[in-house]
Parts: sequence; structure tokens; C-alpha cells
Amino acid sequence: MHVTNNWYEPFGGSPETAVDGSFVKGHVDFEGNVFPDEETEDVDTAVLPPSIPAWAQVTTYSASELGDAVVPYAGTHYKTPEEQALLDEISLAIGG
Repeated sequence: MHVTNNWYEPFGGSPETAVDGSFVKGHVDFEGNVFPDEETEDVDTAVLPPSIPAWAQVTTYSASELGDAVVPYAGTHYKTPEEQALLDEISLAIGG
């Protein structure tokens, strides 16, 4: 599994639970992700990042760019005030 350019928040209220690797059946390569400082399961077990075939490649942004490059375009085209407030909060939380 290749996990790249994500922003992780604690799950269940504990900073060390942003990643739950118990479901992984193989090797994991973490690259360019942002984890809480207390996270302990963000450890690479892959020897090298997997090669991604051209047909499966997608546009990526570094995790530090997500707040400005991705969040403003998430959701529906015509956002409700509540949806926009949530997106603004997310963008601010991840550095947008």
C-alpha cells in the first residue's frame, strides 16, 4: 500500500490513533503525510515505494498544500452556509 500526501487527525480523541495499521496485510509506504506528533503507527514497512502504472496515476499535492489547493473545491458546486463554514474550518486546520 502506498499512502501519500494525506493529513491525519486523531480518531477517537487520542492523538496516537490517527492511523490504525491493524487492517494492513502486507507492506506500507508512507510518503509526504502529516501526522499528529504522538502517532506511532506511521512507520514504513515497504522496502521501496511501489511503482504506479501510468493509467493509475493521479494529480497529487503535498499535505501542506491541501488547505489551499483541494479543500476549496471539495463538496457540491452550490454549498450551503454550513458546508462552507465546515470547509473553511478544515482548510484553516490544515494550513490553508
